[in-house]
Amino acid sequence: MDKSQVRKRLAKLARLLVEIIERQPTAFIATEEIDIEGVDQFEYKDGRSTFRPISDTESRHIIDSMRLRKTLESDIRSTEQYLASSKIIQEKYSLNKFATKMRIDQLLWVIARDWLQNGTKNLMDIIDYFLGFLKNEKAQWHVRVLIKGVWMEDDDIVLDDGFIIRKPRPNDFVRKQPMDLKRLSRYTHGPPRLQYDREPSAVVEIHRLARNQSEIFPIVQAVPQILRLFKVGSVKAVVTFYSCESPFEGGSSSWPNVVRSPAYEYKLSIQERDKLKIFFSELEDKITPRVCVNPTIDELTIALERLNKALLDSPSLEERFLFAIMALEALLLGSSERLELRHRLGQRVSRLLAQNSSEALSIYDTVSRSYGVRSAYVHGSQVKRKKGDDLEQLARKILDVARRTIVNRLKSSLSKKQLIAEIDEAIISGKEYEDSSV
Repeated sequence: MDKSQVRKRLAKLARLLVEIIERQPTAFIATEEIDIEGVDQFEYKDGRSTFRPISDTESRHIIDSMRLRKTLESDIRSTEQYLASSKIIQEKYSLNKFATKMRIDQLLWVIARDWLQNGTKNLMDIIDYFLGFLKNEKAQWHVRVLIKGVWMEDDDIVLDDGFIIRKPRPNDFVRKQPMDLKRLSRYTHGPPRLQYDREPSAVVEIHRLARNQSEIFPIVQAVPQILRLFKVGSVKAVVTFYSCESPFEGGSSSWPNVVRSPAYEYKLSIQERDKLKIFFSELEDKITPRVCVNPTIDELTIALERLNKALLDSPSLEERFLFAIMALEALLLGSSERLELRHRLGQRVSRLLAQNSSEALSIYDTVSRSYGVRSAYVHGSQVKRKKGDDLEQLARKILDVARRTIVNRLKSSLSKKQLIAEIDEAIISGKEYEDSSV
C-alpha cells in the first residue's frame, strides 16, 4: 500500500473522531487558567535589559483528556476504521501491537487538540507529519538560546536563513504556565523567571531540519563555544527553548542551575557579519563532535575544556592564568618535555600566531609573564606584582592568546606532533614571519 492510500485510510479514522466530537463539542472542551508573568516598559541598552514585571491571567480551552480517553476506548478502537488503520501501520512500519496502539492514539490526540483551534483544515498536514514521524524523517526545529557574555549593537545579525543573533525582545522574558502547576511548584513547568543575574544579553535563533531534539542538540551546544572562540567572552546559555513544527516531536526547555555574571563580555555589530559567518562555517563541524554527549577526546578537546574553565568557572584571576596556560600546554608541549617549558611554550605560541617580530616579542612576553603567575599560584606562593603590572589586562591577553591558538589548531590539518616539529623548524631556521606557513 502506497503513501496516498495510507493517508486516505488515516483520514477516514481522523474524520470519524472529529464527527464524534462535533456531536457534543462542549463535552470535550475544558477550561484551563494560565498564569502570565509579563513585561512592560522594556528597554535594551549596552547589553542590559530593563523592564517592569507585570502579572496577569488568562483562560484557554483545552481538550478534556478524560472524556477523550473514554471516547477512544468506547467509540473508536473497535471500529473498522481504527482496526484497518492499525493493521496498515503495524505492517508497513514493522511495529508491535502495543507500539501501534500508542502511535495511533497519539495521532488522534493531536487531531483532537488541533480541532479545538483550527477545525479540520490541518487534518491532512497532521497525517503527513505523522507518517514522517513514523519513518523518522527530518522536521523543522526552532531553537531559541538566550545567552550572556556577548551583546548586540544592532537589532540582529542574520548569518543565514536558519541562524540569527539578535537583541532580546520583551517576549523573551514572558513566562506562561498553567495555574495548577504554579500552585504545585514554581519550577514544575518551564524555566524560572529570569532575574537580574540571569537575563540574557543576546538571543540566538537556530532553524534546522533534524529527526529529533537529540540530533540538533550538539549544534545548539556548539554555538556558545564558537562565540567564546570568536572573541574573549564568557558566553554561556541562560535558557534554551526547543520547538518543532511537527506536533509529534515535543519541545522542551533547559537551563543551568547556576549562571554567573560573565567575567568577560564583548559587543557584536553588523559590520562583523561576514567575518562571523565565515568563522561559524569553518568551525561548526570541528566543534560539534567535541561538545556532544560522547565527545572526541584529544588535545583540542582538552584545551577547549580548560579555556572554558578559565572563562566560565574561575572566579579568581590566578585560576584563569592556570587554565589558560594549561590549554596552551595541551596544544604545544609534548608529554615527555620537562625542561625550559616556559621558554619553549612562549617561543612556539609566538611563532604560531605572530605576523612579525614585534608581535612575536609581545606574545612571548604575555606567555612568559602569565606562566610565572601560573607557577606561583600552583606552588602556593604569593603572586608578585611589579610596579605598573595590570593582572586583569594580562589575564585578558593570555586568554586571547589561548583562544587564537585553539582556533589555529582547529583549522589546521596537522597533528600535534607535526605542528610542533614545523614550528620548531621555523624557529631554528629563522624563517621570516610573513613567509611562515604556521
